[in-house]
Amino acid sequence: VRENLVLETIAKEMDLKVTEEDFEKQIEKAAAEFGMEAEAVRPGLEGARPRIEFGILLDKAVDYLKENATINIVDGVINEVAEDIINEVAEEIIKEEE
Repeated sequence: VRENLVLETIAKEMDLKVTEEDFEKQIEKAAAEFGMEAEAVRPGLEGARPRIEFGILLDKAVDYLKENATINIVDGVINEVAEDIINEVAEEIIKEEE
C-alpha cells in the first residue's frame, strides 16, 4: 500500500496521465493473454476501468523512476521507502526479462 501511495504521488507530481491509447493497449494485452479478440474482453474491462487505469498509472510511475531516478546512499543507509521502491522496480525488471 505504501509503495502505491509513493508511486501515485510521483505520478501526480510528474503529471503522468493514462490515455485512451494506454487503456486500449491494456485491452489488447489482456485479450492476447486469454487468446481472445479485444472486443470480446472489452465489456469486462470497461467495468473495471478505474482500477485498470490506476494500475497503468502506477506502471508509468515505475517506468519514470527507471528512466530518471538517481539513488544516493547516505552513510550506507537507504531509506526504507526508497528500498521498497527499488525492490518493486527490480521485480518489474525481472518480470519484463522473463
